[in-house]
Amino acid sequence: MLDPEDSRFLMTLIASMDAAHPEAAMLALVADRLRAEGGQMYLGGACWSLGAQNSQPTRLPDWLSGLRVGRVYTGDEVPALPAGDLRAIGLADKGRAPCWLILTRARSQFRAIDTARLAAYAPHLQQALTLVQRWAAQAAHERLQAVAARRMGVGLVELVGPQPRPDPVARDLLAAHGVSVADVARHWLQGAGANAASGETIVALAQGLDMLVLSAQGAQGAVGLLRAHAAPLPDAGLIAHALGITPAEARLARALAHGATVTQAALALGLTKQTAQFYSKQIFAKTGLSGQPALMRRIWTSALALAR
Repeated sequence: MLDPEDSRFLMTLIASMDAAHPEAAMLALVADRLRAEGGQMYLGGACWSLGAQNSQPTRLPDWLSGLRVGRVYTGDEVPALPAGDLRAIGLADKGRAPCWLILTRARSQFRAIDTARLAAYAPHLQQALTLVQRWAAQAAHERLQAVAARRMGVGLVELVGPQPRPDPVARDLLAAHGVSVADVARHWLQGAGANAASGETIVALAQGLDMLVLSAQGAQGAVGLLRAHAAPLPDAGLIAHALGITPAEARLARALAHGATVTQAALALGLTKQTAQFYSKQIFAKTGLSGQPALMRRIWTSALALAR
């Protein structure tokens, strides 16, 4: 049975799960409620210690193996510290390794009410832990999406009201091309009437940076998709591996994909025109492509355009 003080504790617990270090916050709150003097939380091959904000890679102590998840264990039931007392409980979500919460006292013993409280808190602690893990998974997914967006040179801008709101990738793209948020708003308003029927407008923000404006369905404003199109291709080694050509041929293929003619590429690479022509024939024979436009499409529409 939870009293009002327990209810306030649980409300504080859930509210703290959006902190910068939610696992450390959970450990600190539970330790404070049970007046523990020390504590550890073992989760996913890491350990948080009471008073520390960051975890350390640590394997689960051997004495925890075989203990049942969801039950509160006392210092009498497990190998206890040389002095003092402990309480241990395992929390587990479906499909995940259990999290173990260890609380210790060096100068006194835990009371029966402390054990009862920890048992009563277990479902709520599990709920909080599940939230943390879901938020962490979502954050990891968003980081991967941001990596993909940066590799593709694509950013998102919310065009709502007088002040557009760029996401982090869009903000970096704008800064790299010397475009301010005010410039985005101005270009958007100037091009708002174009292609109004289709709901899509292309706006040139700077040399190498365009924005596709999409009308927001059922809402005011619009969404802008930034696209940078001046990113360099990766080095010749990766191109050679991807296309199955030699490094020398790959260097020529890279130059051709950037728009150079065979003559221009030969001059830039220190080749004779005859050697460059021979390499180009080898490239087309090995790749099955029919000419420079096809080579450019093959490279710029493949994963090679995402490599750095």
